[in-house]
Amino acid sequence: MDIETIKLGIAKDIAKVQHNSDILSQWPISSVEAMYYSGPFFMKLFIGDVLSSGESTDSLFSKKLYAGKLSNLVFYFLNEKVKEMMGDDKYSNTLNLIISKISILRGPDPLLKNKGATVMPNWSVEKESDEVSSKTIVFLLDNLTEMVNPIFRSFGFQLFFDENYVYRYYYRTGLDFNIVVKSPKGDMEVDYFEHVIVPENLDSSKIYIEADGKLNATDLTELNNKITEKIRQLKSSSVFDRKYVIEQIYSAFGHEVPKEQIGFLESPFPEVIKESYVKTCSIPLEFLEKGIFNLIK
Repeated sequence: MDIETIKLGIAKDIAKVQHNSDILSQWPISSVEAMYYSGPFFMKLFIGDVLSSGESTDSLFSKKLYAGKLSNLVFYFLNEKVKEMMGDDKYSNTLNLIISKISILRGPDPLLKNKGATVMPNWSVEKESDEVSSKTIVFLLDNLTEMVNPIFRSFGFQLFFDENYVYRYYYRTGLDFNIVVKSPKGDMEVDYFEHVIVPENLDSSKIYIEADGKLNATDLTELNNKITEKIRQLKSSSVFDRKYVIEQIYSAFGHEVPKEQIGFLESPFPEVIKESYVKTCSIPLEFLEKGIFNLIK
């Protein structure tokens, strides 16, 4: 699939995100605010991470640069000032590089419209799991991952596909282990950014603990209790404010918030940005798609 077709699909998915969700009321702050406060500083770091990651899937996986995580970086490019700051050539080359690495990981179906097979981690099943309903565990894990990775849940959650199944991989949850939930694809719908629009068949899943590439079945009651306890701990010990959100964004890429950014975090969020975003969301979908495509093409 050529990059222009991919960018057109990206523009359509972004437009739908803006039209179908109230981003300004996101928890605990809006993504618009999160990107404003992390943007210029964070972009320098993640661009360096992406540029140095190599082209092989092993290299990308070793740095936890999964497709969902990379796809969410595209949102940082949705600003004319970013394009102006970087210059047209650097902007296009960097964005194209990110998209190309996502395509390497996703194979011939980079937009995920057909839920085609993606590159899979080299997992081996050490202890087979029974088929169970995973609805409760997935609900708890999605909430926990959102708490650890607010705004950008894909910084700790990745979808993989083979011919028949989807694998939810929860790898940055604050727990001492990773979790894989394997389920039939069913009628699942997912966008480029791995927002799950229609979930897979969670009535017939296999749930594993993953460590060092090995998958082992686990006691679901015990797992449920561990996830619930972690959620309770975070609620009682964390302050879910702007500072927390920005710290978690940096931490997902192995960085700390730069000292020169600390004061900036305390500055008021410009109302003009919020007003501009609200105005953008009122644009008819087809025109919004075209505007986004023209920006990123």
